[in-house]
Amino acid sequence: MKTFIAIAAMASLAAAPLPAFSQAKAPTAAPAAAPAPAAICTDGVTTLDQVLKNLSGLWAEGLGDDSAPRATMRAAQKTANYAQAQVVLAQMSQAKCPAYPKVIGELWYLHAAQACEKASANFKTGDTLDECDKGKWTSGVLQ
Repeated sequence: MKTFIAIAAMASLAAAPLPAFSQAKAPTAAPAAAPAPAAICTDGVTTLDQVLKNLSGLWAEGLGDDSAPRATMRAAQKTANYAQAQVVLAQMSQAKCPAYPKVIGELWYLHAAQACEKASANFKTGDTLDECDKGKWTSGVLQ
């Protein structure tokens, strides 16, 4: 009986007319200016180079590390870097940028990443790790 009353109440609500609301128009704002395609292309290349350096660094960090939690963290970071590369490549494609000249992978900056890892292992307080300055890394594997 309770089920019948509940169904009847819902049916009466469905049959009742809805109150009328004024159809106010949303304020229109000027659309934000899209970045120029040239800026998208140059920013995209810079971002993709940084992604390649991050991937190489993560690969080098994993050498000789047998920690499952750290391996899981590196895998998540790699996934995030690949996702970022995918988004940037899609934006560059939509902006009709020239094709990015490198394959997205972990080995482009491997030598520099390994030098950074070696310097990090021998790090002493007060030292500066020039080897870990990714702005100075040069590609050395897949050229």
